[in-house]
Amino acid sequence: MYRHFILLSVSIRILLSPDLCIDNCDYAEDVLKQFVKDFGSIYGLEFVGYNVHNLIHLAEDARKFGPLDSISCFPFETFLGKLKKIVRRPHKPVEQIVKRVYETQSIQKKRKERMSVPSPLKQPHNSGPITSDLGTFKQYRKYTDGQTYVSCSMGDNCFNVGGKILIVANILQDCQVVKALCQVFENCNAFFSYPLDSTCLGIYFVSNLSKQMHLVLLDELKQKMVLLPLKSGYVALPLLYQLASFCFLPSMLPFAVVEFLDGGGVSIIPCKWFTGPAEDSCFWPPGRVNINKAVKDGVTPDANWSQYRVRILGKAENYENARVKLRRSEATSDLQTESDSGSRLGKGKQKRRPVIQSSSDEDWDNAAEQPETSSPSAMENRHSSETPHLNITHPFVQLPPPSTPSPVVSQPVPRQLVQATNTSMFVRVITLLEDIKETQRIHSRMLQSLLKQRDGPVAAVLPEGAVFPLQTVADVEALEQKLIDPVFLKEVVAVVVEIGGSTVDEATRKMMAFIMDNALSRQYNFVGRHGKQEFRGLKIFEVLYGSLKKNALTSQITRKEAEKAASKWFIGARDRGGNRMAGAQCRVQERYTLVTRFR
Repeated sequence: MYRHFILLSVSIRILLSPDLCIDNCDYAEDVLKQFVKDFGSIYGLEFVGYNVHNLIHLAEDARKFGPLDSISCFPFETFLGKLKKIVRRPHKPVEQIVKRVYETQSIQKKRKERMSVPSPLKQPHNSGPITSDLGTFKQYRKYTDGQTYVSCSMGDNCFNVGGKILIVANILQDCQVVKALCQVFENCNAFFSYPLDSTCLGIYFVSNLSKQMHLVLLDELKQKMVLLPLKSGYVALPLLYQLASFCFLPSMLPFAVVEFLDGGGVSIIPCKWFTGPAEDSCFWPPGRVNINKAVKDGVTPDANWSQYRVRILGKAENYENARVKLRRSEATSDLQTESDSGSRLGKGKQKRRPVIQSSSDEDWDNAAEQPETSSPSAMENRHSSETPHLNITHPFVQLPPPSTPSPVVSQPVPRQLVQATNTSMFVRVITLLEDIKETQRIHSRMLQSLLKQRDGPVAAVLPEGAVFPLQTVADVEALEQKLIDPVFLKEVVAVVVEIGGSTVDEATRKMMAFIMDNALSRQYNFVGRHGKQEFRGLKIFEVLYGSLKKNALTSQITRKEAEKAASKWFIGARDRGGNRMAGAQCRVQERYTLVTRFR
């Protein structure tokens, strides 16, 4: 069973890893097939359900869309909890979320503008360890620059450098150069050998930490490891992703900045518009299509779209970064970075290029379209090959050879992009202004209510003769006689309103619990049906309604809403004070009595 579970662990780890899944999906697929086959033999064929069989198709998903975590819903499910905390009431939840997110982003932006750039080196000390020849170096316990986090404490001090597992003992700085003083595990072996050597996945069994110190540049500490104690050593497991953000491979980046080779200028396109794996030609929509919207939405190309020869200048993980690279493309021939590609496509000459635009690059979704500078020319026959950068070999798996794209030829379609109007932009501005005015009206009402409370008496006191909570019907009748006096009623309302409540139901529940005892509430309902007393015609209801109107957060309540809330409170009266549990126990006792009687 352990060997069977290892099959699942190895295959899923390959499909999760950005470095392994691209070139080793076939191997992972074969391992998953073996896992499903053995599942029936070990646990029984009747347990091979859809969930087990569907594991075979994970490799195809990774082959088509990239690592499994890039198409996982878990990040969205996790973020859903944050969104639910933002929503304060059920009315217009989407607008509440948008406004709260905008406020948070604005505050964070202002804080970043005010804050100076902090030093990545944290917690200076002089306690070592350090060698005699490094005495002039400054010592620190932590290093963090937003992308990398290194610490001398357990949990963030283990790294894999060139197949050697290191433990960071101290962080040193000299002449703006940051280095790490490390200890190396002398014994570094494979943790398992079935279905492949675990070192191919970066998993090691390490032991015997050497006392000799080694100095390593901090830039070399890229792959962080997790140490799990096992017997006389540790199992070292690599983290699949960097701490700060998801690590995209070039082939997984969704947007590309391309140059049309026959004088057509440069533009942003979704990577799905490339005609083949060589990425030397792309589809381009006809002139009637809103190019900017099609690029942002990643529209799937149609069969009637034209095809043109292109050269990739750079790739980006989102549309905003692609726009930045598009502006840079006017002055440089190569936009590739370490995150885009491991090698440059050629230095080229510095020259400005015309930028193909169909609509504004501002944040408005349907802004004005701009005329295209020129149309890309028809592409010529061209082919290239790709060489995989990492492979895992196994006796029963043959990885596929590099693919060669077939040449594509098409004729150019001349067109001119028509400039649209800015109507949608002005509509959006007016809508935002209306929302701001409505928010100001709400804030004004709340401010006026707070000012009234401040200018009023410091603390309201019950008038003489008012005793709460009411416990008998006689108490209710006596209070009704006193509430005929409007001054007496006003003083009672001033006391009840201080109980407060953020919603109508919450305020009603708190205020009625103050006014009436649980036992008394079971003798009343709102309309006086089924032999109970009527609450609707009492002056006490006027006390409740007046208190809800004076409460700042429920001041917009109508009389009908107050009646509905009071009726709801009386409906639940029979279950308060432990009566729900007592009733359930009574019913159980009655059933038991009936059963024993007929035996």
